[in-house]
Amino acid sequence: MYFIPFIITILVLLFESISDIKTMKTYTLPIYIACIINIVIKILYKVSNGSTAELKYMCMFIILFGMCCYCSSYLTHRQLGAGDFDIIFLIFITQPLFAVIVLVSSIIMFIKHCIIIPKGQTTLNNDVSQEQTKLSEILAIKISFVPVLFIGYIISIIFTGLGAML
Repeated sequence: MYFIPFIITILVLLFESISDIKTMKTYTLPIYIACIINIVIKILYKVSNGSTAELKYMCMFIILFGMCCYCSSYLTHRQLGAGDFDIIFLIFITQPLFAVIVLVSSIIMFIKHCIIIPKGQTTLNNDVSQEQTKLSEILAIKISFVPVLFIGYIISIIFTGLGAML
């Protein structure tokens, strides 16, 4: 029962990765269904093990992280879609530390992206302007974010699994 949320998350991430690569879109219904199923399974697992005291904190952290994901998706809606943050939330249910790292990294990248001068804006120094144009052209390439999350999720499971075995 403990591994079911991981399997569900991997399957949804695989489906969403393929969708994101092909269409640059994610489908929210599978993500929300997986979130609900994973939360229910985690609650049942905690109750069956007699750790009901942890339920209050688990629910509090899930709600808090969900609000952080919603606020982040509102702030970064041009760089990252809401579906990306839905997937980060799905990952949080099974791998909280990895999801927090991804969320903080996304916010840092958003701040860094806001500081970079947009393409077409000129400066007094022509050399600096050419370098900024090259940089903005590189940043204009669209990369699917969900496959990166999927690979990172698999790596985090491997490292946590190996850490538990040692």
